[in-house]
Amino acid sequence: MSNLVFSARLHSVAIIHYNEFLPQSYTSGHVKVEIMSSREVILGRIRAALNAVPGPENLPPMPELWPDNHDSPEHHSPETLLETFESSLKVTAGELIRCSTVEEAVAKSRHLLEQINAQKVGMVARPWIQEITEKWSDIEKVLPSENPNEASPQEMAKLDAGVILAEYLLADTGSCVIASPTVFDRLMCYIPPVCFVFAKMETLRPHLQAAWPEISARMVGPNDFSANNLAANDPVGTMNRSGEFLIITGPSRTADIEKVLILGVHGPKRLIVFAVG
Repeated sequence: MSNLVFSARLHSVAIIHYNEFLPQSYTSGHVKVEIMSSREVILGRIRAALNAVPGPENLPPMPELWPDNHDSPEHHSPETLLETFESSLKVTAGELIRCSTVEEAVAKSRHLLEQINAQKVGMVARPWIQEITEKWSDIEKVLPSENPNEASPQEMAKLDAGVILAEYLLADTGSCVIASPTVFDRLMCYIPPVCFVFAKMETLRPHLQAAWPEISARMVGPNDFSANNLAANDPVGTMNRSGEFLIITGPSRTADIEKVLILGVHGPKRLIVFAVG
């Protein structure tokens, strides 16, 4: 019995570790001993722990992820939402530039392009974006081709910056909801090292739940994603269409290596949101 290590009381069953050459169980007097492997011991402990989980009636209440108990106009005012959005965006190393008018947005974005010495900038085919960017002189502008689903990542890698339109701004997380119905739109969010996001103040929402009815309603509709159709029929990104929505929260960030935070590894190193209005 030198190979067995166990303790047992009279009329009890002991679980012990065993040498593989010994029998699985035996009876000694009034004590029945069942010998189990380490694997069975571990699985038994797991089963016991799972069975000990309290039932639904004993669980703590679910937290309210998106509180809806702030019905006052002040809580949902554009200024309050923008302050919340800005503080959330800063946590993720994003930047917010407030602009009262389109003219101010043109001037401030032009100044930033000069700071980063941008020579070649890509932009999505949206009339409001074109209205802002057409006043950028001395900068090569790259728009999608007639078939934007044939966009070349290699060509986009040559861009100094990308310009996209935010359909909604989510205040609680500082996130931008971007409609990306074509390959060109999607790549514009990922490849250029600097990303300019333009959004109107009326697109601010407290959280994703508040924006979801509008987003889901737009996930059906015409599938004409040609550059001409988008430019002609989608002045501010409001037409119904199928496609993909991206939720962008700050610049690309990763800490895979030694938990050191690095920006710009999997996407833009710098993300700047222009809130206009």
